[in-house]
Amino acid sequence: MWPLTGNRRFSAAPVHLALTACIFLPLGSGEVQAQGRVHNADGSAWVSINSPHAYANVLLENDRFNGSFTVSVAAADVGKSGSVYVAGLVNGRWYMRVPDRWLPWDGWLGGLQAYASGTLRSAEIIPLFDNDSLPPGDFLIFGAYIAGSGLTVPAPPLEFSVQDSRQVSLAPFVSDQAMEAYLKQALVAGASDLKSYSFARVLASVAEDGSGGTRVSTTNLQVSGVDEADTVKVHGDLLYALHNCDDSQGGVCLGVHRLNPAVPSATTLDRIPLQRPKSEVRPESLYLDEDRQLLVTLGGQNQYGYWLDIWGWSGNRTELGFYDVSNPGAVDEVEHLTLDGSLVASRRIDDTLYVVTRFTPGLSGFEPYALDKTTRDANQAQLDAARLSDLLPKAIDRDGKVLDLIKGKDCYLPIDTVDKSRNPSIITVMAIPLTAPKSFTSRCYLGGSETLYMTTDALYLATTRFDYQVEALDAVIYQPDHTTSVHRFDLQDGDINYRGSGEVTGHLGWQQDKKSFRMGENGDYLTIVTSVGDTWRGDSSTLLTVLKSSAGNSRLDPVASISGIGKPGEQLYAARFVGDRAYLVTFLLTDPLYVIDLSEPERPRIAGELEIAGYSDYLHPVTEHLLLGIGKDAVPDNSGFGPGDARGAWYQGVKLSLFDVRDPSRPQEVGSLVLGKRGTESEVLQDHHALSFLPSVNGQPARLAIPVQLHDTVPRWEGFDATKPSAWYDHTHTGLYTFEIDGRQLRLSGRILGPDDASGGGDPPTVRIGWGMPFYQPAFADRSVLMEDAVFYIHRGQVIAARWGESR
Repeated sequence: MWPLTGNRRFSAAPVHLALTACIFLPLGSGEVQAQGRVHNADGSAWVSINSPHAYANVLLENDRFNGSFTVSVAAADVGKSGSVYVAGLVNGRWYMRVPDRWLPWDGWLGGLQAYASGTLRSAEIIPLFDNDSLPPGDFLIFGAYIAGSGLTVPAPPLEFSVQDSRQVSLAPFVSDQAMEAYLKQALVAGASDLKSYSFARVLASVAEDGSGGTRVSTTNLQVSGVDEADTVKVHGDLLYALHNCDDSQGGVCLGVHRLNPAVPSATTLDRIPLQRPKSEVRPESLYLDEDRQLLVTLGGQNQYGYWLDIWGWSGNRTELGFYDVSNPGAVDEVEHLTLDGSLVASRRIDDTLYVVTRFTPGLSGFEPYALDKTTRDANQAQLDAARLSDLLPKAIDRDGKVLDLIKGKDCYLPIDTVDKSRNPSIITVMAIPLTAPKSFTSRCYLGGSETLYMTTDALYLATTRFDYQVEALDAVIYQPDHTTSVHRFDLQDGDINYRGSGEVTGHLGWQQDKKSFRMGENGDYLTIVTSVGDTWRGDSSTLLTVLKSSAGNSRLDPVASISGIGKPGEQLYAARFVGDRAYLVTFLLTDPLYVIDLSEPERPRIAGELEIAGYSDYLHPVTEHLLLGIGKDAVPDNSGFGPGDARGAWYQGVKLSLFDVRDPSRPQEVGSLVLGKRGTESEVLQDHHALSFLPSVNGQPARLAIPVQLHDTVPRWEGFDATKPSAWYDHTHTGLYTFEIDGRQLRLSGRILGPDDASGGGDPPTVRIGWGMPFYQPAFADRSVLMEDAVFYIHRGQVIAARWGESR
């Protein structure tokens, strides 16, 4: 008991006031509370809803609530004259219970009204709610009595949360049986509903080896300390690169090369076939854990762009190969995991690999498009015979042993589907220790996810919550009233814990590589920039929203926003968060660069803007005060010939712009270069990993390299008109272009062509196109490594070495 006497403010200090964000509370050893009903620790107080929800033990604002609080009176006080009280703390405000209602209370004991007074019995039962509705929020309710001069609080408080059914949030399943029923209902709904398938802190990384301090570029990362998969990795003087095998079987090989920057030269130490027999999953990227001399390959990225078509995500596999590279000339596979589901994204922090997959359950004989009663009855028979384990994804190790990828107790569902399920897709988040890959931990939730943003402390999964309108194979148009939901998971010691969810207006764009760049974290604040409005009707704009996650609730609450960024009709092309700033590029006719001040997260503001010709697709911090933009030059079309690529302008060659952002109110373009004519492309516009970068050190200029498919050859066909901004030029060559940034000067340093282009032949490689569903390219895209005064160009399975500044 905690006596509180005197005319002072009611204090919760004697009892633990940890407001919980989830009402799925453990009771005793392995027991949980009854569905739709919450007790305090000793069972003396409870609250329940009239109609418990089908799958999750959640309380929503549209439920009807009942409850009571039993105040136990000490034996010595029974029969004495006294009063009983109930007080509640709701979203930081105090209330008191009187016989016919709840009243606001200022927290001072002198103003606390009794629920009842008279002779005290051993147990005084005080009704809390009687078929009442409650607002969303966190509730903490205390019962107490007075016998004589002291106020006694004899029982622990009753604590629960009421969630807003309109808000995005996740809740754990109440049981394995509930999860099984949820999946089955969703499979039936998905197979019978035509709508479900109406759509077929940042600076570049620089590594030093442990002996001589060699300067070498490494994988270009969005967030420092969070490694990303790519097709090449380098450690010291060793380069590991994926390429197509040089045989008629196709498949993928791993090339191990020793780099010598002094000559410069590259020596191939080994070429190892990676694609396993009978496997259709092609290794597509890799990680390298230098400390443990372990290399990991990944395959299974689903290029399917229609996120809401649940059946496009069934029957797929993700494969991970773990290789010992302690002997570079004899790389050996030590483990292999085959996961049910498509690879959504991955990241690595130290010795833990995080993998996100999407899986739609499938049963042999189950027809996903059940348009007649006979087929639906057959599907139901299949589901009746299935159990939860038949519907969950599995993992298979290199010896063929089947492992449970997830367990029902580790899975969540969105609270807006607690009674009706329509999406059986399972998003699994795995934390895989590289030293023991089979000892992974996982969490899952039901629904979709199209992108991953990650820091060293948190993992965010986001997806657009609206149908995509498909105009063409490579064009996905977003309707103006969509929203984007975001789920946060905290990372600690290799574990994954759900923290909260939020929702913002708009979508994350149409290019997969750029979606994660639209998010930036600063402590408990997550800033998201989204596109709103109709893409093709001229009313599109950019919205910046700041969400805050707080201990004690399961929400990411919007606390600030800036709407209408950009001129009417402009689209967001690039975003980058650096420190307490965000840099945004919108485009229609010109390239407005916006500098957003986030130093006060709940009061973001546009600090400055700059308009220049063209646009940037990717923004890269060079120094604290210099920003590099890589995109396209553009020419307005005033001829009336056509609407242009962007409804008023025609894209031209690849453009590099150097911005001075020292004064955020007056950003300046201090240098620019344009490569080629209309048709010129660079892989870096679609994948930031194609950029290699070395920052300035000891007065040396910063260096960078990008692959370029140059179009600068005048076509020979009759009617070609070079005066028109829509004129398309023929392919000239493909090569690696190198640049230096010296102070505020940007200059072209050199150019290295591949063997076929250097000899005047060869076709341009297939370039991936955006719109949310990049086309698969048969050859691995070009990459490069900058090491000391040497450049290594990885092109179609070859490593071409050259001196810095060389052109050939």
